[in-house]
Amino acid sequence: MTSAEFHARYQLLRQVTEDGVRTHHAMASTGAVVMVHFLGTLAPEEQRAILAAIERLSAQDRRAVLDVTDVDGAPVVVTKFVIDFESLPAWLASKSAAAPVPPALPATPASTPPHAPAADPAPAPRAFGVEPLFAPPPPPPPP
Repeated sequence: MTSAEFHARYQLLRQVTEDGVRTHHAMASTGAVVMVHFLGTLAPEEQRAILAAIERLSAQDRRAVLDVTDVDGAPVVVTKFVIDFESLPAWLASKSAAAPVPPALPATPASTPPHAPAADPAPAPRAFGVEPLFAPPPPPPPP
């Protein structure tokens, strides 16, 4: 994409970072406020590392990345507006440091419906080591 084509899509507003990755707030042609991150001032290995980090984002985090393109030979990343933004590398690092996905639940045997109680469950008072506050009423006397 040429610089002219890029500027037809995004109107750069305010520059918010300059250290390595140059980031601007921008207005997309759709009217959405976005962030545009220019990677052209970075060394090629740093550019590749950032682009690889974007590829490793979870599907949910990847939705914040609207476009990864090449403008006049330099990579440019367009993201949704990020509140409390520090820098693109810091944002990517915070996403990769997110809590791991919990392990999958064990499979339920096909013969046991998921709503069926476990075999011989312990009553709650015994299970928690406390006596019940209210005892069930005694059974009625035999006739």
